[in-house]
Formats: sequence, structure tokens, C-alpha cells
Amino acid sequence: MPIHWLSSRPSPSHIDASLYRHDGACVGGRDAWPVDLPQTRAGHFDRAGRGMTARWGDAVPRQVSIAGRLDNRPVRLSPMVDSLHFDAHAEAYDRGRPPYPPALWARLQDDGLLRADTRVIELGAGSGLATGPMLRAGASVTAVEPGRALADILRRRWPEANTQITGAEDVPLPSAAFDLAVAATAVHWFDLDVVLPKLHRALVPGGHFAVWRNAFGDPTAPVTPFRKRVAAITDRRRALPPPVPGEFDTAAWVERLTRTGHFAPSSVECFSWTIELRTDQIRDLFTTFSNWSSAEADEAAQAVDDLGGRVLEHYTTPLIILEREE
Repeated sequence: MPIHWLSSRPSPSHIDASLYRHDGACVGGRDAWPVDLPQTRAGHFDRAGRGMTARWGDAVPRQVSIAGRLDNRPVRLSPMVDSLHFDAHAEAYDRGRPPYPPALWARLQDDGLLRADTRVIELGAGSGLATGPMLRAGASVTAVEPGRALADILRRRWPEANTQITGAEDVPLPSAAFDLAVAATAVHWFDLDVVLPKLHRALVPGGHFAVWRNAFGDPTAPVTPFRKRVAAITDRRRALPPPVPGEFDTAAWVERLTRTGHFAPSSVECFSWTIELRTDQIRDLFTTFSNWSSAEADEAAQAVDDLGGRVLEHYTTPLIILEREE
């Protein structure tokens, strides 16, 4: 199924350390809960850059988003397993993960962070979803991935990358060897007390750390029949405390990534997009999520079948750019 991009650029939203602009979908309270929701490669990205401005540290309303819903109800999650869960479903993971929006790559290039001579260290590279576009931009990439099956896919597809099969906490990195560090849909698995000082040493003075993830929901979008069915599945689970800030809680992630003093916030931007999912994609993709059982994935796929075999989803991609402190 071909990908159709409906927009390639967001409206500008650069910020400094005291002022940031973001899409309202990317802001949550400090007790927002993380949710792994479905994703797929084929689809449509729509307009981005619906902006709102807030002072750094402003209080924001508590937002809980699950299955396209934004409300104050507790979110029920299955226990999260370790990140190697994805390696057990490497082929499905590779088939299902959607590409990051072109506007994100345009932003990194326009800001001068991704150039033909950029030396990149990418942590939690998976099967190379972010690795490929960086290589195509002319960068040299050291890709770190703990899962052997995922790393094997990455090596086959992108042999020019220097792929290291190890964790972000364990990989040995030379000092001042990289211009840009990247964590794409991976930072929530890291021990940041270990990783942040390691990246600080590995980056050159003036280097940057770009953190983003595809957040599989949009609290500003209408609740679809499919999302209601997904919510019915997750509502049967036992409520658990949140292990990390939620995928929409961008302000809390910025605080978490800067509190050690190794990095300072440079900019925050959020890209909104829509994507169409088929029944087989839903089954494949839900199976790869660490907080979904195979039975639940089958139930979600059945929901798509019941709704005609295709559903349109609304997703967002928050991008946090941090600058290395001297």
C-alpha cells in the first residue's frame, strides 16, 4: 500500500529555554500515562504545526489519552516487559512501524543538525526506521540496537551503518566523536542517569541530542469507533502506576532529559498526521507492542474487520531538540 504524504512541512515553532511552542496534542500533565498504540507503514500524514504557546514550567491540565480519548479516567495498562520484546517480533515490527513524517527530517536539515558530514550516534535503532533517512541525507551513522534480530534487519538493509548489537547503557563511545545523538521511539527504555552523561561525553561541543517518538493517538482528534473498541479492550486491564512520562507529556520529558545538567532545551515541535490501517496491519502491529497480549491484538484486528477492514487513525510525533551543555 503506497504512502501518501498530505503535508511535508509544519509551521515554524522554534523556541528557547524559557518559551516553547507545541501542538496541543503533545502536552500532558505530569501524571499522564504512556500508551503503546497501533502503527503501520502505509498511510497519510496531514498538516502539522497547530501551535500553542506556553511558558516553560507552566502548569498544564492533566491529560490521559488512550484509544484517541482525552479524559481524566485512569488508564489501564498491561505490565510493560523489557525492550527485547520487540526483538521477538522483529519481522512484524519492521513491517508495521510507520515512517517518521518528512517535516521532521526537513526540520533537522533546516536547523543544520543533519547534513552530509554529520556524525550521528543513534540509540535504540530498531530495524533502521530513522537510520535510513539519516544515511540518505549523507550522514554517517553508528546505530546501537540491543536486539539481535532487529539489528540483523538493520545490517541487511543499511550495510553502510556501523551497527552495534548492545544496549544504550553498555555501548562504549569515544569522546567528542559525534555531532548529533538520536533516540527515535526509544528513550523511554533508557536509564537516563547512565545514558545522558555518556552522550554528553560522546558529543562535540555544540552538539545536539534529538529525541522523538511516534505517539499513537491525538487527543485533539475526534474519537473514532475503532478507538472506542480499543478502549473497551484496555479498560479490562488492571490499573498500573505510570513508569515514565506519557507519550504526550512533552514538558515532563524535557524536564527529565535536562535535569542532570548535561543538556539544555533548544526547541520542541509536534507534527500531526493520519494513517489508514488494514486488519492484517492491526493484528501484526498490536502483536509487537509490549503491553498488548496476542489475544488482545486479535480482538483489535477483529474490530477492524467489523468496521469494514480499514480504519483511519490520528497520530502525532513530538520532536525535542536538546543542546549539549559545556
